[in-house]
Amino acid sequence: DFNQVDFMLALGGDGTFLSLARIIEDKNIPILGVHLGDLGFLAKVTLKDLFHRLDQVIVGDYLIEDRALIKAKIIKGNKSIEHVSLNDFVFANGESFRMLNTSVNVDGHFVGHYKADGLIISTPTGSTAYSLSAGGPIVTPKVDSIIITPTSAHTLTSRPLVVPGSSKITVSFAGQADSIRFVADGQVHEILNPNTNVEIVKS
Repeated sequence: DFNQVDFMLALGGDGTFLSLARIIEDKNIPILGVHLGDLGFLAKVTLKDLFHRLDQVIVGDYLIEDRALIKAKIIKGNKSIEHVSLNDFVFANGESFRMLNTSVNVDGHFVGHYKADGLIISTPTGSTAYSLSAGGPIVTPKVDSIIITPTSAHTLTSRPLVVPGSSKITVSFAGQADSIRFVADGQVHEILNPNTNVEIVKS
C-alpha cells in the first residue's frame, strides 16, 4: 500500500532507480538510491555508507530533490498508449539500419525535420544519460525544461534544443518507410508504425 510508505530504498543501480520512479509515478514518495550496480548517477549512497545515511534520514538530516517525469501518449489509430520516464524517450529505426525520419512540433509550431540515427526527448535528469552521449547539453534538474537531441544527425543544422517544461512536443514520422522503435528509460519498448504520432509533455 503506497499510502503507508514514508520513503523507498532503491538497492541496485540507476536502472533499478528508474524502474521504481516509474512505478511510484505520482505518489510523491521520496526514493533513496543505494548504489550496487554499474552506474550511480541517481543512486548516490554507497553500500558502506548505507547505515550512516539511514541514521541521517531517521533524524531528518536530508534534502529532497524534486525531479520531473515526462509522459508520452502514443496515438495508434483510435487507440492510445501512455508511458512515463524519469530519464528519456528514444526513437530509433525498428528493424533496418537506415536513418530515421522524424518531424518535431513544439506547441503546434514546426521545429524541424530530423534525418538521424534516432531522436532523444529527455528530462533534465536524463540530460546526463543518453542525451549527453549524443552531444546534448547538461541541464540542471532545477531548470524546468525538456531537451530534444538528435543522434548522429545527417545535417549540419540539426542541433540539440532545450524547450520550456510546459511545452507539448509532437513527434511524427512522415517519409519513414520502416517501423520505429520507441524506448522509455532504456527499459520499456514499443514498435510503432510510420502513421503513429507521439505527444510528449511533462508528467
